[in-house]
Amino acid sequence: MTIYEKLEILNGKITSDIINDLIMEWIPTHTTQKQMHDRYTTLVVPIQSRTMPNDDKINNKLNNDFFSEIIDTKVGYMYGSPIVYEYDGDDRHKDQLSDWVKRENAADIDATTGEKTTISGLCGRLLYNGEDGKAHVMIVPPTECIWEFDKSLDNVQYALRFYEIEFVDGSGVKKTQNRIEWYDDKTVTFFVGDSTTGYALEDTADEVPHMFSGVPLIPFRNNEENQSDCYKVLKLIDAYDRAISDENSEFEAFRLAYMKVIGGTLTATDRAEAVQTGIFNLSDEGMDIDFITKKLDALAVENHLDRLEKNIRVFAKSPNFNDENFGNESGEAKKYKLMALENKCIKSQRKFVRALNNQFQLIFDYWNTKGFNFRIEDLSYKFTRNLPLDLTYYATILRDLTGLLSKNTLLSLMPFIDDVDAEIEKMEAEEALYPDFEVPTDEG
Repeated sequence: MTIYEKLEILNGKITSDIINDLIMEWIPTHTTQKQMHDRYTTLVVPIQSRTMPNDDKINNKLNNDFFSEIIDTKVGYMYGSPIVYEYDGDDRHKDQLSDWVKRENAADIDATTGEKTTISGLCGRLLYNGEDGKAHVMIVPPTECIWEFDKSLDNVQYALRFYEIEFVDGSGVKKTQNRIEWYDDKTVTFFVGDSTTGYALEDTADEVPHMFSGVPLIPFRNNEENQSDCYKVLKLIDAYDRAISDENSEFEAFRLAYMKVIGGTLTATDRAEAVQTGIFNLSDEGMDIDFITKKLDALAVENHLDRLEKNIRVFAKSPNFNDENFGNESGEAKKYKLMALENKCIKSQRKFVRALNNQFQLIFDYWNTKGFNFRIEDLSYKFTRNLPLDLTYYATILRDLTGLLSKNTLLSLMPFIDDVDAEIEKMEAEEALYPDFEVPTDEG
């Protein structure tokens, strides 16, 4: 019997055994998520724990942090420009939404959520009713979240949040235990305990209404597989780290190369003087000094590193913005180089929008109990990719398409214009105010 079937039989009433079962079921997922987070923060990187059989051998441990570079590139490109929330309604509804976006610092919440989903594949957001009687939102790390879906594996039926808290036992000793928050579509129930002693209601508290119309712990997914952007290239990154670390160790070893003396013997005094002066006096005729070195095929090593880096970027769909040619290419050429990244972002954006719709449906239902009439169908989101703008390129588009497209369509192609209707109103107001004004041309 599945956990979901057990919950159905119990009408969603959680038990200590079910809490344990849920946590055990999610351990593999949380382990992977923590590994991804530790890799991003460079807390745990495989190359840095590498050991050599021979302790005397040089063992460089160089972390070439493709992991965070891939993450930061995607996050900066997709979430660097804040998401714009637009509501097609009257001023009262627009102001309510605008106030919420500002109060909750939605731009920062969105960017942080995007970063965590890109790193770990999944992130949680929790809606809660504050002491001020307003709807608030907070980010919950993915390693603290467990969701139980319906049979379609699509809709969240229950959610569990667990985290450690400190307490002082009867002997005055400070200890830790897990705190559990169990959410259904109406209430939240609190438990404390651990897998050994079991979980009991916290202070004998019963279910507490959370004031939302559905489960307020919302999953934000990076992709259908809930995978990190770097999950598929971890072994390639590790191979790059090993290769460049070994190459660096070899170059350092050249400095410690063995010396060979032919046709004579260097005394301890000779060696000491050479250390001071860098000069050897060869007393015996036919005596020669040289170093024993091995040849290192630098070209083969560089080709190997280039191939690894290329594969890392191809499979992670992350362009190299440090490419010296990138900034000199035309707008269309840049778009072609960004196509893989853009396709990846489109998939993540769809998941993000779906989660935002779930979030705002709960918020709108909450506001509607206070006299509003919000509809999720009237809410839209504008994502703007964060790239340096080639104004000459867009000026050419405006010039060449003027007269062929409507003013509204033409201005909607301009990424630096957030509100097309407002821009048209400004243009019409200026035309009325300055009817004889003409833009200077090269001929004029």
